[in-house]
Amino acid sequence: MAFLDLNKAGRLNEAGNQAVDLAHLARQSSLSHNALTALILVTDPAVADRYRLFTLLQLTPSDSTSGVSSSDWKQIIPWQTLAQGTLIDPTVIADNAFQDYTTDAVNPSFPTLKRAGLTVGQYKYIIFQSDGSLYRDSSGSAGAILKLVEGFFPQTSSTEPVYTRPNSANYYRITVLASTGQTKIDRP
Repeated sequence: MAFLDLNKAGRLNEAGNQAVDLAHLARQSSLSHNALTALILVTDPAVADRYRLFTLLQLTPSDSTSGVSSSDWKQIIPWQTLAQGTLIDPTVIADNAFQDYTTDAVNPSFPTLKRAGLTVGQYKYIIFQSDGSLYRDSSGSAGAILKLVEGFFPQTSSTEPVYTRPNSANYYRITVLASTGQTKIDRP
């Protein structure tokens, strides 16, 4: 039994490190390309890997005189999926600097996101600015929080995850600081 718990803890650690790497990549890409880079987390109940699926979109300065448009956002990495049996805790992401595409529109808006030919209808995002800091929402939040836990969503379109270790002290919390875009990791 202890071996299985270590394996689960290893998957959680692997998924947490992957999420940190994605945040670092988004920040570094913004700095090196003098661009806006969005870290996107899929939350769509119609997508099996919701709260585990990420990508990065980048908006680089346009040379055209017509300004920028939705089509100027480009996906710069393939979709990334966190390890099976881990997910971003929906209760934590709902209450921090991650913005919801339906209520917190960015200008120019993101293009229609697709994965495997299917439209991704719901997602949350943070945007790294060209100086590495986060684009701040109207709440003036100190940062964006991702809390990875052990769990999964049932095959149905359930909006409630099944936590395999409810109320567990085993988690991986990442805070992306708004002022610098740097990450802070909290691990019990």
